[in-house]
Amino acid sequence: MGHLIEFKNFRAENLPFGDGFCDAIFMLGSLHHIDEQHRAQVLQECIRVLKIEGVLCVFEPNQRGVEIIRQKNPSHPDGAEPANYAPALNLKLTKRNGEFFDAFIFQKI
Repeated sequence: MGHLIEFKNFRAENLPFGDGFCDAIFMLGSLHHIDEQHRAQVLQECIRVLKIEGVLCVFEPNQRGVEIIRQKNPSHPDGAEPANYAPALNLKLTKRNGEFFDAFIFQKI
């Protein structure tokens, strides 16, 4: 099954995929490193490339996770709150709280 997964490096504001190309997109601890003014655009671009019923999973460090990260990197930014963008995205959202990271699971309907 490993042959079905491909890793690519690109700018999140301009994904190199056609409309409805992806079944799922995973963002692990990266949204808070994107300038806040570009986050909505990045999420909209993810939605564009998702298939209908596709899933966007955004994992962001919660306060406890940020505290641990800041022990080694004191200037690390706070985690983003993807749920703030949900109303404008018109997606189904499920949030799962974790010990260090929270998972925001968006489904394109």
